[in-house]
Amino acid sequence: MVLFRNCTPAQVALRLPWLACLVLGLTAGCGDQTSAARVSVYPVKGQVLLPDGKPLTVGGVEFIGTKGAMMSVQGKLNSDGSFTLGSPDTRVGAPAGEYRVRIVADPAQYAHSTKGVVLDRSKLAFSSKYFDENTSGLTAVVKSGDNQLEPFRLTKADGTEAGDPRYNRRSND
Repeated sequence: MVLFRNCTPAQVALRLPWLACLVLGLTAGCGDQTSAARVSVYPVKGQVLLPDGKPLTVGGVEFIGTKGAMMSVQGKLNSDGSFTLGSPDTRVGAPAGEYRVRIVADPAQYAHSTKGVVLDRSKLAFSSKYFDENTSGLTAVVKSGDNQLEPFRLTKADGTEAGDPRYNRRSND
């Protein structure tokens, strides 16, 4: 190759990374669609309810694949707590498989502090464990065809449901 004719080993070492970048740049975008674009997705709808039975109306849900589909899909919560899942490439639905589920906090639930922007837990009507798919306890199975999931019912921070007298006690009782 002309690039390497009459070159010292040090000069070759300097030119190889540039050659690699050139080749990668020229071949980027070649070939078939990515495998993610070829995966079949199926419509998924659900709802998230707060401990008092009212819908969670801000934020979203994220499904993280565990078996079968090893990808993440999200849905934004609507005013009635409902959501429809979609993938990052805007395809509506999710691949068939098992998922762990987490709640995605609304930006309004964050506050500025001396530690930066942090979740303001005082604004939460449910346990913060739901923000992590490993602690939420929420799971779902997506099957081929239409999927209407049972509502996800969130609990309070101490694990009690709304209406539980242990939770509704005043602090001076």
